Amino acid sequence: MSYRHAPRLAFATGIIALGVVGLVHGDFDAVWRIVPPSFPGRQPLEYLTAAILLACGTGLLATRSARPAARGGCRCADRG
Repeated sequence: MSYRHAPRLAFATGIIALGVVGLVHGDFDAVWRIVPPSFPGRQPLEYLTAAILLACGTGLLATRSARPAARGGCRCADRG
């Protein structure tokens, strides 16, 4: 591992940790607490957000999947 990969590894590890904490506790972390408890579909949104964090953090670990993972899976920027 070169010194260029260390920041990406640290960021990916943090994102993965947020995803795992979100899946284990089933609750938003401090950043997402602004969503009111009366919001319809709040619980599925919490788990969906945690799963996305986990998937994108894992995608950042591999060189080949780092670019799409950094975009959140959006491939529309690759076009034209």
